[in-house]
Amino acid sequence: MKTGGDIFLNARESRKVYVMEQVLKGVMTASCAAVSLNLSKRQIFRLKGTMKTQGLSALVHGNRERKPAHTIPDNLRNLIELKAKGDYKGTSCAHMAELLQEHDGISISSKSVIRILKNADMPLRHKHKSPAKHRSRPRKDLFGQMVQVDASPYDWLSDGRMLSLHGAIDDATSRVLGLWLCEHECGMGYFKVLEQIIDLWGVPSSLLSDRHTIFVSPNSGRLSVQEELIGMSEPLSQFGHSLSLLGVTHSQARSPQSKGRMERLWGTLQPRLPVEFALNKCLSMEQANLFLAASFIKKHNDRFAVDPASSDSAFSPAPDHNTLELILAWRHERKASSGSVISFEGQRFQLASASGNIVSLRPKEPITVVRTLSGALKAIHNNKAFDLLPAPERTAQKPTSKNGEAIAAVPGKSSIPASNHPWRQYPNPIRIQETENNKILNKIKVVSCK
Repeated sequence: MKTGGDIFLNARESRKVYVMEQVLKGVMTASCAAVSLNLSKRQIFRLKGTMKTQGLSALVHGNRERKPAHTIPDNLRNLIELKAKGDYKGTSCAHMAELLQEHDGISISSKSVIRILKNADMPLRHKHKSPAKHRSRPRKDLFGQMVQVDASPYDWLSDGRMLSLHGAIDDATSRVLGLWLCEHECGMGYFKVLEQIIDLWGVPSSLLSDRHTIFVSPNSGRLSVQEELIGMSEPLSQFGHSLSLLGVTHSQARSPQSKGRMERLWGTLQPRLPVEFALNKCLSMEQANLFLAASFIKKHNDRFAVDPASSDSAFSPAPDHNTLELILAWRHERKASSGSVISFEGQRFQLASASGNIVSLRPKEPITVVRTLSGALKAIHNNKAFDLLPAPERTAQKPTSKNGEAIAAVPGKSSIPASNHPWRQYPNPIRIQETENNKILNKIKVVSCK
């Protein structure tokens, strides 16, 4: 209802105007007006007095069209909209509120960011929270009792490349224990994550992963004689063998929901981490890995980690550096030749002790060649580690006579096909063969005529 050209009233206020006009005209008493408007007679008299001096504006609430004291200024709204289109593009509203506090010194709630972006008709990354579809598994009680690992391919550096981020999270605390970025999901990435865990916390009690061939050998059920003799129930992958040497219990998840904390971690990192990389000028995988280890993991854990149910830790003490270097590595079995030499990747090596002496080996003696994470080659023989040195080049001995004089090489007779040989007439050898057959038939006819 428009009154006087400048006052707009809602339905409730319009009804109040009608009743009060009846009171002013004397048609309705104050008692009837109080019952009709659900007000006291005292309030009816107040409204009657103010209407005589102020008119219909007395019935409008005094705070109408007044901005609240806590209203967000327009310049701040414009700044947030610019940040959402620029530096913080693609982030969730909660993450944007954290970045505004950290980098711009603006303290604002995520709900306010949502309202500002909605009013600006800007799309929100997380419009709603997906309902839970699976019953959650209770957390483990101890820190380090179970560690979940996985890798996620994504455009982490915002340069169009799909890189794989390898990660590990503790089940009891949701604490990120390690992150490492590689071109593809690979054993190197998981070895690096495991190395980060052991260096900082120790050896975890158990590890949960998917059934990737990095963790589970594709030769399931095919055990070698040596593996059967040492009591193995199934063949191990390179990573699985390292877990076995560390004494870590390995279990495989049959569905993504089985390692739900890891999956939810990717849902948190995928909108956040590319923005963090861009703000910290991380343009390469090397720069990104340094940033992850130096500051991001701690920052993330301060924000999202929770306290475990028990204050005890399930981590075991870490082995010494040299032992750990041989455990977190790729292992290959070789057998020694008659010259105490082993062959690996097309090259010949000899085992050298710490003093530099060459180790003598029996023919066909088993040797384990180890390639460490740094790329160095080592050998394990009788549970001892040795360096690998390139073996001397083999020289062919020239044959000698009884007098010791060198025998000159006799040139072999070369077999050169004749000019009319069918091979020289390729690709028409059949035609040549027919010509030869006709010659033979003509000779037979001549002989028969005689």
